[in-house]
Amino acid sequence: MIRILLVIILLISIKTNAANPPVLSNEATISLLTCSPGDELYSLFGHSAMRVKDPQKNIDVVFNYGTFSFNEDFYFNFAMGRLNYSLSVSSMKGFVRSYENEQRGIIEQVLNLDSTSKQQVFNYLDWNNEPENREYLYDFFYDNCSSRLRDVLEMSIGTDRIAFADLQEEDKPSFRQMIDEYLIYHPWGDFGIDLGLGLPCDKVPSSYEYMFLPNKLMEAFGAATIDGKPLVMEENTLLETEGLTYTSSLLTQLLYFGCCSD
Repeated sequence: MIRILLVIILLISIKTNAANPPVLSNEATISLLTCSPGDELYSLFGHSAMRVKDPQKNIDVVFNYGTFSFNEDFYFNFAMGRLNYSLSVSSMKGFVRSYENEQRGIIEQVLNLDSTSKQQVFNYLDWNNEPENREYLYDFFYDNCSSRLRDVLEMSIGTDRIAFADLQEEDKPSFRQMIDEYLIYHPWGDFGIDLGLGLPCDKVPSSYEYMFLPNKLMEAFGAATIDGKPLVMEENTLLETEGLTYTSSLLTQLLYFGCCSD
C-alpha cells in the first residue's frame, strides 16, 4: 500500500511539474521575430514568431503559430482562407537555421517587459502549446501567425497596458491592395486568393487589423507603448535579407492549378 501511494504521489508530482512552465530569471527576454517573404505561396507574406530566451535557465525557444500539415489540397485551402494551423515550439538555433537555408531574413524586437509580464507571456504560450489548445482555424485576415502574437501579448498582460499607434495609411488601402504588393511576382497566387477570398478582400482594414501582415505587426510593435514606455527596447537583425526577391515556382503554379481544377 505504501509503495502504491508513493507511485501515485510521484505521478501527481510529475504531472504538476509538466503542467507548470519554469519560472524565468531576471535575465529572460521575450522577442518578436519577423521573417522576410519566401518563394512559396504560404510564405509570400513573411512570417512572425515569438522568442523566449533565458540564459540562466538554458531556455532559447521559438513559439510558432504558423505550423500546418501540407497535403495535396493545401494551396487551394490556403487561397480559400480555410486551414487548420497550430502552435509549435522549436529551438531558436533550429529556427534560424531553417531561415538561413531559405535565404530569408529575421529581425528581432526585444520587448520592454517587466519580470511579471515576461512570466505571464511565457505561461500563456506554454498553456497554448498544450495538445488540446494548440490548434486553431486559420483566418487569412483576422487570425493568423501574426495577429495571434498581438493577441498573446494583450491576453496575457492586459489590453489596458498596451497602446498601439494609428498606422493607417492616408489612402486607406483595402485588404486586397495590401496583399497585392506581395503577389506581384505570383500571378497564380494572386488570382487564387482573389477568387477564394472574394469580397472580404475589398474591406478597408483599421490600423489594428493591419497586423495580419508580419511587417505591419513589426511596425505596430515598434510604435506601440506599454505603461507609457516604448514596447520595443532593442531591435536586432539576426539574418540579412534582400527583400521581396522571390519568384513564382512552376511547381507551385502547377500544384495550385491542379487543386483548383478538382
